[in-house]
Amino acid sequence: MPGLRGAALLDVPAFGGEPERGGSERLLRVAARLTLMGARTSADLLRREEQAITRLRRVERALRRPGTAGSAR
Repeated sequence: MPGLRGAALLDVPAFGGEPERGGSERLLRVAARLTLMGARTSADLLRREEQAITRLRRVERALRRPGTAGSAR
């Protein structure tokens, strides 16, 4: 049977199980589908993707600013 065994498993990083900050993965998937829904050309998809990234970065910056509601963690 292929795969790692014994001491080799100690060097394999394991992710998951920890709660994600900012919402669930399922919610993010739904938001991505809604954002890209109805795009008819590759240019439309690219533009919507860039807009979504811009919005995400603005929210992240707002949450990191001192004195905002999101920074009191």
